[in-house]
Amino acid sequence: MSETKPVNALEGIGRRPRTSGKRGAFRLIRAAGVAPLCALIGLPLAGCLMLPGHRTPNLVATMQAPDLPAPLPRIRLVLHHVHTMDDGRAGPTANNLSYDEFVSALGRVRARTPFLAESGEAIPEPDYVLDLGTEIAERGGTSAFISGLTLLIVPSVTTSDAICRATLKTPAGRRLASFEAIGTQHNVMQILLLPLTPFLLAVAPRERLYEDTLEDIMIEVAMYLSRNPLPVHEAQP
Repeated sequence: MSETKPVNALEGIGRRPRTSGKRGAFRLIRAAGVAPLCALIGLPLAGCLMLPGHRTPNLVATMQAPDLPAPLPRIRLVLHHVHTMDDGRAGPTANNLSYDEFVSALGRVRARTPFLAESGEAIPEPDYVLDLGTEIAERGGTSAFISGLTLLIVPSVTTSDAICRATLKTPAGRRLASFEAIGTQHNVMQILLLPLTPFLLAVAPRERLYEDTLEDIMIEVAMYLSRNPLPVHEAQP
């Protein structure tokens, strides 16, 4: 994974680089991202079928985060995000859209996960720091470009991976454990899918993709904390 840093939600807004021809089309795909293009450009003209792929470790399918004894741990959450397209950085539009989706998903996961009741970005004296590195890795820019040239008659087939890599640390910075979760979504955009668009939107897995990936991480964190209580002398720096 390429180096990440906290995202400025206003970064890049209003900047319109000059584009032309094939190069300009590739820049548009990279700037907007494949999956956002389905919603912003493709859906008025074509249907976008979003299919769930593999999930790893997919703990959310079989269990919930275990309850932890009181007092609940105070956990400072630090979120970093990057959006890539075919192994290169996507543009700020795609980055900001997927960052906002991850932030919203994290809020929903926190609301229904009891041990995260004392977690947040501004916890002044935390017991732990949970560094969350999130990434949307999209593949299939060439397919999307070719589909666009044919006015979506030739279907576009792309893949989006929602990746979360987390590191649990003490406030002093000592690394305690690392976790990783990945969820995959396959996207098919084609003009003949247009009549099915209302149904396809209703069953699209994208929102659950982010939530399930984050929830997998939180289950792993809770399992670790239940087995490894932090010594009192390390609770605060």
